Amino acid sequence: MRDIIEVEVNPNNPSQVFAGSWNGGVLEINNGVLTTVYNESNSSLESITSDEYLIKIGGLAFDKSGNLWVANSHAENPFSVKLTNGTWYRFPYKSYVNNVLVGDIVVTRNNHKWVILPRASGGGLFVFDEKGTYTNFSDDKYKKISIADQNGTPISNDVYSIAEDHDGQIWVGTNKGVVVYYNPENVFTGANFYAQQ
Repeated sequence: MRDIIEVEVNPNNPSQVFAGSWNGGVLEINNGVLTTVYNESNSSLESITSDEYLIKIGGLAFDKSGNLWVANSHAENPFSVKLTNGTWYRFPYKSYVNNVLVGDIVVTRNNHKWVILPRASGGGLFVFDEKGTYTNFSDDKYKKISIADQNGTPISNDVYSIAEDHDGQIWVGTNKGVVVYYNPENVFTGANFYAQQ
């Protein structure tokens, strides 16, 4: 396995680590030993071609329930989740993302998933909430975000990094500097939702 670009430690089990490969899927490591490689044959992850070694993982993140969320670039279903019971589900948001590349993913305290649409494509951000119903997409909320200030003036969609702070605010690193979403819980309502540089 090569091109490991993301590593996440299970917050409920520090001896379990997951690593995302830009070529080979998701690796599960327990007590320092590689135990499982997740690919098309044993998960909901998708390859670029029929070659299972071209599964491009852009990001990993745990939610507060211990489920592992995966951003899967170049996939028809670009997001997957591995539940704590080992079951995998995929989410068909490609037409809404409108981007072949998906990058780092953050799961917020509101259980919203914020995803970078990487800098090479200048796609901005994508946010979704599956409402905990992994097979019912009719209640899902999702939104593609172009980063702008309170006047609607574009700041930058060239995004490098993202993080949620202890107050629940979302910090985004762009090629124009850092921006903050002070009210990320309003992402789907549109009320007072903008970034501040």
